[in-house]
Amino acid sequence: MRAFGQDDLDAYFTLFNTPEVRSSLHILESFNREQAWGQMALFLGQWELRGTGLWALEEKATGRLVGRAGLYCPERADWPGLEVGWAFHPDANPRST
Repeated sequence: MRAFGQDDLDAYFTLFNTPEVRSSLHILESFNREQAWGQMALFLGQWELRGTGLWALEEKATGRLVGRAGLYCPERADWPGLEVGWAFHPDANPRST
């Protein structure tokens, strides 16, 4: 687990562009690279402002980004509170990361 970085953008977008992840997280077909970058920036900002957020998950052996996980609580009136969230690329084996 580590903070997101600019070099993660393509892999992060690819992760959320898979049919399995889109379906399970109800991600719209219109989700694009710009929105992926915005999410990564939001997670970094949440760490700075709240001390919680989502981490980038990488495969130990390769350093490949394979998912995200952590505590999430955006500043939204309709958000119910602190949430534990995670997502893995369908090709990743979470037990080996």
